[in-house]
Amino acid sequence: MNKDFLIAVDLDGTLVTDFDNYDHKSIRYLKKLAKTNYVVIATGRPYRSTKPAYEMLELDTPIINYNGALVHNPSDYFFPKTIITIDKQVIIDLIKEKSDAIINVFCEVEDDIYLWKKDDQIRPFLHADGGNLAIGDPQDILHNDPNGAIIYAEAAKQEEISAYLKSKHDNIDL
Repeated sequence: MNKDFLIAVDLDGTLVTDFDNYDHKSIRYLKKLAKTNYVVIATGRPYRSTKPAYEMLELDTPIINYNGALVHNPSDYFFPKTIITIDKQVIIDLIKEKSDAIINVFCEVEDDIYLWKKDDQIRPFLHADGGNLAIGDPQDILHNDPNGAIIYAEAAKQEEISAYLKSKHDNIDL
């Protein structure tokens, strides 16, 4: 069946109003739209935290996670998965050379989560349900290149970290 339009929808601030509270009116409307249009979710979140919305919308379309670093279709095993990663050595070197400027770092390889230091304040942002969480030095636990990384630093140290990353890795978007 040919469909009329492609409708891409974000989660945070659109379908998800407060971290994990869904706007059910929008969900109902998008379900109607999906009957005659292609509706896709495009988000910075990992798949494990977008799966509930994908299922609520009863989608069978591709989904875009990690701000485009992972494109896949959970409803179609044969759909070609697109994965964009950063070199894990970037994270390893950053922690090795700038650990005094960093509060914490976490990164993900699809649905596996890697956290430098145990920190209960960060835990809600990890969307850890459904993911495997490893805590420790990335040099020891990070075996694959991640889809991206989030670096927590004091405000006064952010420019120092950005300057370091730009000087060492000019191909990284900050």
